Amino acid sequence: MSAKEVFIELKQIGCCNRCCLRFLGEKYTNFEDPENSLKEIIPDLNEDQIKIKTCPCTACLGLLENSVLEELLKLSCWHDIKSHETNVYKINFVIPPNIAIREKSIQLYVKQKFGDFFKAHNLEENIANINVVFKQAFKSSIDKFCGKKFDSQSTYQLWVTLHHENNEKEVKVLQLLDSFTYRKRKYLGDKVYGKNAVNNTLSTCDEQLFIKSFQVPPTIPKSTIQFDSEVKVETLPIFFCGRYCKYSRNISQTPWHLDNSCVDNEEINGSNLKNDKENNAFLNCVQDIIFDGIHEVFGFDKEKMTFTASGREDTDVRCLGSGRPFYVKIDHINKNFPGEMFRKLEAIVNKSPEVSIFDMQITDRNGTKEVKFGEEKKKKTYIVLCLVRDDSKIDEIITKINELGCKNLVIEQMTPIRVAHRRSLIVRTKHIHYMEAVRVEGHNKVFQLKVQTQAGTYVKEFIHGDFGRTTPCLSSLLGADVDIFRLDVIGIDLDWPKHINSIPHPALGTIHCSNSIIPDNHKINESMIKNNEDEEMKDCLDD
Repeated sequence: MSAKEVFIELKQIGCCNRCCLRFLGEKYTNFEDPENSLKEIIPDLNEDQIKIKTCPCTACLGLLENSVLEELLKLSCWHDIKSHETNVYKINFVIPPNIAIREKSIQLYVKQKFGDFFKAHNLEENIANINVVFKQAFKSSIDKFCGKKFDSQSTYQLWVTLHHENNEKEVKVLQLLDSFTYRKRKYLGDKVYGKNAVNNTLSTCDEQLFIKSFQVPPTIPKSTIQFDSEVKVETLPIFFCGRYCKYSRNISQTPWHLDNSCVDNEEINGSNLKNDKENNAFLNCVQDIIFDGIHEVFGFDKEKMTFTASGREDTDVRCLGSGRPFYVKIDHINKNFPGEMFRKLEAIVNKSPEVSIFDMQITDRNGTKEVKFGEEKKKKTYIVLCLVRDDSKIDEIITKINELGCKNLVIEQMTPIRVAHRRSLIVRTKHIHYMEAVRVEGHNKVFQLKVQTQAGTYVKEFIHGDFGRTTPCLSSLLGADVDIFRLDVIGIDLDWPKHINSIPHPALGTIHCSNSIIPDNHKINESMIKNNEDEEMKDCLDD
C-alpha cells in the first residue's frame, strides 16, 4: 500500500491534514505548513485531494486546525502574559480523554486496512503526540501575537483545559476495556480518567475487545473542541547550583536553631548572645551569605529561597579543595535574569572572608537529584590534625598508619554522643578507603592524617573512638591515645555541577590542614587562620 492510498482513506474518514501526517508516521515533518509537507511526502497529490475538509477533524476534534488558533488567542490570559517580565513561556493542554480513544480507533483502522504500511512505518510507536504537533504548528503565530518566545524549559507556564461535549459518552468504553480500574469511578470522579490511566488502558487492552466496544473508525463529531475560559498560570521554581568553600571554623552551613526558633542576626543583636563559641551562637552561616548575594545581584526575595547541599560539615570544620556541591531553589520568579550574572554573584559572595562560591549556573529539577543520588556511596576526603599523648611514639605511630593503609577498612559506628539528641540511635557500617600520615614540622605531638571515607562517616569519632562507640577506631588500631585537633574537608566525590571556574578535586594535590589552598582574595585570611591555629595548638599542647 502507498502513502497516497492511506492519505485518501484518512481524509475520507474525516482527518485533518495535520492528523493525516501523524497517522502516516511523520513525526518530524513541518506541521506549520501541512499542505506543503504532504506534497513533499506524496508528490502526485493534487490540490483537490489536499483541500478535502471535514470540520471538525475526527481525530483531534479540531485542536490541530487553523480555526482553533483564533479561539485560543481570544482568551483573556494573553493580556497578563504580554505584561509579564519574562521573555519566554510554555503552554500545556489538559485534553479530554476521548481524543486518545479516537486516536486508538484510527490507529486500529489503519492497521486493519493497511497492515503492511502500518508495520513498515511502525505506526504502533511513530504517531506524533497531539500536544507536540500543536506547539510545532502554532508556536510561531503565538510568539508573534504575545511578543514572547515559546521555550519548553520556561518556568512560566500556561495550563489550558479543553472540553468536548461527547467526552462523557465516549469514555464509557474504558469501563468495558478495564472494568477493574474504572469501577472506581464513583469514588474517584474524573481522576480515574487521568492521562496516565487512560493511556495505560488503551496500550494494554485487547484490540478485538476495543473494536467490539467502540466504532472503528470513529464517527465524525458534530462539534469542535472548546477552551475553558479560565487558564491556569503557573510559575515553576528555578534552581541555581554551584560549589562552596568554607574558610571559617566559626560559621555553620545553615542557621542554628535554639529552643525551636531560628537564630538570626536581629535576634542575636537584640540579646546577650555573641558571635563566639562560648554561647554557641553565630551571626552568619554559609546559607545566609549565599542568599544575601543572590538577593543583591538578582533581587529575589530570600524568603523564597531553599538551600540544599551534598552533606554538611560541622561548624568547626572547614570545607576546602574543589568545594561542596549545593543548589538553591527559588520559588515564584517573575522576572528575567541573564546567565552572565552568575559571575557577578560569585564576585559579590567571594568578598566574604568566610565563604566563596564557584561554578554557579542554572539547573533543572532533574539536575538537583544528583546531590542526593547515591549519597551513601560517595567518597569524601579529609585532612586531620591529630594529637598524641606520648611524643616519643610519634614516628612509630606514623609508620604504623602508613603500613596499615586501612584500605577498605570496615567500621561500626554507634550514633555519636554529640549528635545523639537529633539522630536515631543505631549502628552504622562505614568504610575507610585509605589513610596516609605525615609529621607536622615544629610540633612533636602532632601529625597530619589524610583519610578517605564513605560519605556519612563520623570522622572525629573514628579518630578517638567516642568511648568505644566506634570500633575499630584509629586509637585502637594503633594501641595509643590519639585525639583530633583540627579537621578539614578537602574532597567530595561528586562530579556535579560541571566545572566552570573551579579546580577538579584530583588536580588539587596535597593540602595541609592549617595552610590550605585558598583563592587569592582570601590569602590575607589564610595567614590569619594559620596563626590563630598555631596559637591554639600551642595552648593545647601546653595544657
